[in-house]
This record gives sequence, C-alpha cells and structure tokens, in this order.
Amino acid sequence: MQRFLLLVFCFLLLGNTQGQIAKTQVVRVSALANADGTITLSWPPETYTGNFDVYKRMSQDAAIWGNTPFATVAGNINSWTDQSVKAGDVYEYMIIKRKGSTNEALGYIYAGNKAQEQMNFGSMILLVDENYLVPLANEISTLKNDLTREGYKVIQLSVKRGDTVLSVRQKIVQAYMAEETKPSVLFLLGHIPVPYAGYYSGTGTAPPPDGHVEGSGNHTGAWPADAYYGIILDGFTDEWVNCTTGSQTRHHNVPGDGKFDQTKLPSLADLEVGRVDLFNMPSSGKSDTLLMRNYLNRNHQWRIGEWKVTERAIIDNNFTSLNLASTGYANFAAIIGPDSVFDNRDYFTSQKRGSYLWSYGCGAGSYTTCSGIGSTSNFMNDSFENVFTILAGSFFGDFDIQNNFLRAPLAQKSLASFWGGIPKWYVHHMAMGDRIGKGTKLSMNNTDFYFSGLFNGSSNSLHIALMGDPTLKLKNIAPAGKLTAVSENKVVKLFWE
Repeated sequence: MQRFLLLVFCFLLLGNTQGQIAKTQVVRVSALANADGTITLSWPPETYTGNFDVYKRMSQDAAIWGNTPFATVAGNINSWTDQSVKAGDVYEYMIIKRKGSTNEALGYIYAGNKAQEQMNFGSMILLVDENYLVPLANEISTLKNDLTREGYKVIQLSVKRGDTVLSVRQKIVQAYMAEETKPSVLFLLGHIPVPYAGYYSGTGTAPPPDGHVEGSGNHTGAWPADAYYGIILDGFTDEWVNCTTGSQTRHHNVPGDGKFDQTKLPSLADLEVGRVDLFNMPSSGKSDTLLMRNYLNRNHQWRIGEWKVTERAIIDNNFTSLNLASTGYANFAAIIGPDSVFDNRDYFTSQKRGSYLWSYGCGAGSYTTCSGIGSTSNFMNDSFENVFTILAGSFFGDFDIQNNFLRAPLAQKSLASFWGGIPKWYVHHMAMGDRIGKGTKLSMNNTDFYFSGLFNGSSNSLHIALMGDPTLKLKNIAPAGKLTAVSENKVVKLFWE
C-alpha cells in the first residue's frame, strides 16, 4: 500500500510544470444518485489513451483503499455507475487517471443514495473569550440555541486572553473527559490564547510550510498551532528546540518558553477545531467586538436559511506551475460539480458582481497580501460575497498577526477560511451533510490516506488551522417558522409554517 501511494505522489510532484498544473492533475469528479438506487460518477470528457481506476472505501472506518481498483474505465469514457450501492449508505471513491504505470491525476468524492440527514451530533465544546461574555451575550445565546436545535449538546467554557495555553488545554481536556459521550468539536470563539509549536527551519524538523527558510524570508521557528487544543493525548514537550532565526521574536522557540518542540501532530487530533478570532484587525475600522457581533449574526442567518448564495465557485490561480490550487479544483468539483466552477474570473471583481458559495485564491503572499488576489484592505473595504474561502500564499498562513490576510474574510462576509494547498485539504464530505470541521480534522491527521501535495513536507503539521466555525455545513434545515399555540379544552395545539 505504501508503494502504491508513493507512485501516486510521484506523478504529482514531478509532473509537467507548464500550464494549469493544479487543474490537469485533478480528476474533477461529480456524482449523481439515480432513481434505481445506483450512483453514477462522472468527470469532464477528454481524449485519453490510458484508463481511470476507481477505488472505493466501503465505510469511514476503512483505513486503506485497497491494492486493486474496484473498477477500471477506459480513457475515452467519462463516467462509471456503481451498481453495488445500499440505500442509505455513503461511500468514498478515489479515481486515478493512469497510463501504464504512470499516474497523472486523481480525485475524491463522497456519495450516497437515499442517505439520511444526520440529526444528532453529540456534544461539542464552545470555548469563549471572556471579553465577549457580556457585550455579546445575546449573540452567543443565539449561537447556542442554533447548535442545540441542530442536535448538539453545547458545553460552554470561557477563558481569559492572558491565560496560558497549558491552562486552556487543561480546561478542554477536563471537559472532554467528563463527558460519557466524548465531544467531537472544539469551537474557539474569540482571541483564545494561541499555542505555538514547531522547529520550522532549513536545518530543523521541516522547512517552514511556505518555504521561507533562513536567508529567504526567515519564517522559521515556531508557528501558531491550534491543533494542539484538539489533541487529548498529551505528547507535547518544550525541552530541546532552540531556534531563534525567525525574523519575528514570536517565532523564536527555545527550551522552557511555553512553545512546543513538535512540528508534526504527536498523535491523532481528537477534536475538530475551528477559530473565529477577529482581534487586532484595525484595517476594518471596527472594534473586534463589533466584528464578532457581525460574524455571529451572519452565522445565524446562514444556519436558518436567511442568507442565500449562488451555488458556484471561483478559482483565481496565480501559481500555475504549482499544484496548490488543486485543493480548490478537487473539492469544488465534488461539492457542486465542475460545470459550476469558474477559473477564468478575477477574485474580487467577480464577487462584487454576484455571490459564490466557495472561492479559492492563491499567489505570492505577505502577512496582509496575496499577489493576483488582493489585500486585507480589499476584504475589509470592498464588497464581496462568499461563505467559504480557501487561500494560499507565503506568510499569511501564520495567522496570529495584525490584519492577517487569512482571517480578513471573516471580518467582512465569509464564515470560514483556510490555507488550502500547504498542505492539501479535503472537505468534499461536506457534500453529504458533514461539517467543515470534519475536513479540518482529516486534513490535520492525514499522513498517507489522501494525497497531501508534498509541499515543503507540510502534511500532518501543527500549523494546519481553520479560521471559522467548525460546525458549519453547506446546507441547513430551516427551523419551523411562526410557531403559535392555542389552548382548547385542556389541550394545547401547536401550529407552524
């Protein structure tokens, strides 16, 4: 199995470096649930002399795809129908475009027929910045009500901005262990203390995820590491890394300084972690309390179906010789279909003209800019509309800094943002009703199950983080409207829309 995966990785690492690499190295697969109970997978037609090999994971508990394809389709055919489908079950598929022994592209999709909407999500931890408990009491209450209505047991905790990351994690672990049914989600609401971890260096455990080693940007040392809060089994140390080559002192990592040695996750993440942190964003011209209030109000509008957007996606790829944007191509095709994905439009210009469910943008970056996309100021001051944002570029994946470009979409219109491509993220399960936090956790824990992109050894690293509410879904069941009650002869009758 390891040899098989290495073959898949090699073609993506060493492939042709001309043109839209990210697009050509993805099988942009979509799915159709047929009336006869089968599932048809399809992808854009092309003249191809190789084959498409289809692998199938029968359950989410299966740890491997298997060594042989479930089916093989000739290269001049662009669809395959799975006849072995059980109504109500969901399956994950991987399709590899292969010519002889050379793998040229791959795609993933999660699909089912007559699958049931999940109505009970168990317990979750809502960790709230104490600064918001009073001024945002109504908005936090609304969020908890929405989550309860959707099937969560909400465990609310609060912390101070000055608390140590050790004490914050201790609260999380205690709450987790106290529950008979263990929580699955951790929602960091506010400026929760940011953990730092890693030995990112040209001579360290791994280079910085964006590649800026000593002498080339010096983005070295420790990076923000929200994954730390999602790991219940403690495998963290602060004993041996001694790296002070980073251009900012916040990255310096020395023994006993409260920043952790580990670069990779020491064990699997247990919780789906997401952070909404709008502190230190002065470009907005608004206080972080007001920005958070606006975010929570948009979140509520999305959850009850009042905020509607066009189900389409935009990709603005300014790294055409790299495969970073394949995170957009692969996920968007599986979620809304390749015909609704547009890659010949400008990021902000198009989103000023109309709404998009998803957007992807990548280019050379700084903490507050992305070449070919825009700046933090654009997100703050221009009109744009999308719910889910994926961005990639140097520096801004390190989110704990003033006016950070990755957090900026949440200060205006988006509900979620992540640094997709360094490494690759997989959120295609959202098409079957799963929350974005599932994709976050899978992307954190991914070592060899999904292709990671092999970009600077960034897979399974502690820097992987979701900016946004981890419980967000693509579609929501609207609550019953205009509930009224009438009492007649000791009987109460309820009426709703």
